[in-house]
Amino acid sequence: MTTHRIRRETLVDRDLVERPNPDAATHDARTDVRTDARGSRPVTRRVETTLRLEAEPQSARTARHAVRDLCANVPPPPISEDRADVAALLTTELVANAVIHSGKAAVLDAVVADRTLRVAVSDTSDDQPAPRSGAQRAADAMTGSRDEGESGRGLFLVDELADRWGWHPHRDGAPGKTVWFELDVA
Repeated sequence: MTTHRIRRETLVDRDLVERPNPDAATHDARTDVRTDARGSRPVTRRVETTLRLEAEPQSARTARHAVRDLCANVPPPPISEDRADVAALLTTELVANAVIHSGKAAVLDAVVADRTLRVAVSDTSDDQPAPRSGAQRAADAMTGSRDEGESGRGLFLVDELADRWGWHPHRDGAPGKTVWFELDVA
């Protein structure tokens, strides 16, 4: 089995949530394609990108574009436009939640491995994510307790559109959590 690796940029520090870099966005992209002994048939594909995102409104857009770029540049078979649209939407929601609720930098890790796209967003907030049901959102709209146009739909969309999703506290005991989703892409 032969391995081809394309490395576009190097990330200086992967532990960016605990030690933020002053740059607004740091980007790392890698591609691995394994082929059979004749070098003809992809057996495994792996493409990943990592971004450090400041707690700014444009971070969600930056992350969305990075995930779209990742989806557009995977080795065959390509990711469908519909799945790329879903990935971009859900990425936007996770990043917006992270930068709004933590008020600090967040880290996006997106990986396409074989037939799965996994996007994970790490932040420093200890708030546990929970999607609000349609009934909760409707009640909030009726009582005016939340601005329905701007809030409350992110994790509801993730719950509805992702094939799998979840979250976990940082495993090293540092404050914060990682929220992730997966989409089957081929």
